[in-house]
Amino acid sequence: MTAPFQMRSSMLPTILVGFCLVFALHYHPFQPASSTRMTSASDEANTKQPTASLTNEELLEKTREVASTLEMLKEWTGHVMDYVSNQATFHEDVVAQEIAVKKKVEQLNTQDDGKKLDADGCYHVFIDVGAHMGVHGRFLLEPLKYPNATNAHYFFDRWFGSRTTRDNRDFCIFAIEANPKHRQVLEAKANAYKKMGWRYEVINRAASDHEGTLELHHDVNDEVYDHGFSVKVSEKGAVDIPTLRLASWVKEHVGPRKLPSEVYGDYSTVRERGVHGYVNGGPKVVMKMDIEGSEYVVLPDMLTTGAICHIDFAFAEFHPQHAPFAFPESKGKSEFILTDFDRAKKYAKSIGKVINEARNCKARFKAIDESPHTSDEVPLPTPNSKGRKK
Repeated sequence: MTAPFQMRSSMLPTILVGFCLVFALHYHPFQPASSTRMTSASDEANTKQPTASLTNEELLEKTREVASTLEMLKEWTGHVMDYVSNQATFHEDVVAQEIAVKKKVEQLNTQDDGKKLDADGCYHVFIDVGAHMGVHGRFLLEPLKYPNATNAHYFFDRWFGSRTTRDNRDFCIFAIEANPKHRQVLEAKANAYKKMGWRYEVINRAASDHEGTLELHHDVNDEVYDHGFSVKVSEKGAVDIPTLRLASWVKEHVGPRKLPSEVYGDYSTVRERGVHGYVNGGPKVVMKMDIEGSEYVVLPDMLTTGAICHIDFAFAEFHPQHAPFAFPESKGKSEFILTDFDRAKKYAKSIGKVINEARNCKARFKAIDESPHTSDEVPLPTPNSKGRKK
């Protein structure tokens, strides 16, 4: 039990004693004992007054007053007990919520098999936020199978180096996806890549700006692939999804990661603009984001916490077409509402501008508008297939 409640509950005996004391003094005024009074007989004679006896009616009236006062005292005691009980329930709920959030945070950092969701041992990191079916991870690890993924190839080649010199053993991919419909597909990719010696982690959470849960709605126009699984209310029903505060996870598990002792690929030719001019090679973190409107709260949270500065390059798709939609109030955060399409577009432009023009942050940002990748029919690799590295 919390300290505030302990203080309030300890006041109850004092309050009750106070009520009783007032009652006693009102109906039985204190008279000093005769042995303690140093007065003369003449004084007593002068001060002695005749005592009138109470009539039956007066005695009955006094009895009614006492009964009324006792009833009032009983009522006040009941109010005090109700108050204390309500305070106990309130503080118990607060403690229970805090414990639940703490457990949820621990779960976010540990998958069901006990594996820590940190990036220790990863030279390069690709964070696929809103992974859907996981095709962007395949664009990085198996580029030759997807020649038409021009945007992804351009970004990966520019920030991670040429596909002819990079090695998949140097990469860790974290696929963050809220929709439970895609979990089986993503886990299949993770298992196949694990057999290849590549690290591909699946995080079945909704990227957000808080820890807890988020109500997401199915896409009314896409029953098969459910691309529009988002906070936008639809007639297809909603699901409460556990959230991952992306900013906290990046700051705690990606930015300060322990680099591997051995690097297999050659990244010396990578030359990109950093905080203090151009930098060559070195480990990189690239993030793709496609989370159907939640980017409007996740990216500002990454900005204000400094988490975005652990990202070298981010490319994201904004979804102003989902406006109007609202992000409900959560612990420590007020409700956030985007009222219309134009406001959502201006807000998105401002986010990108702040990221790119921040003088003390290495992150670079690009807003994209891609057609959704609705399916993935390309067979997964096996250890005996060609191209174990690429």
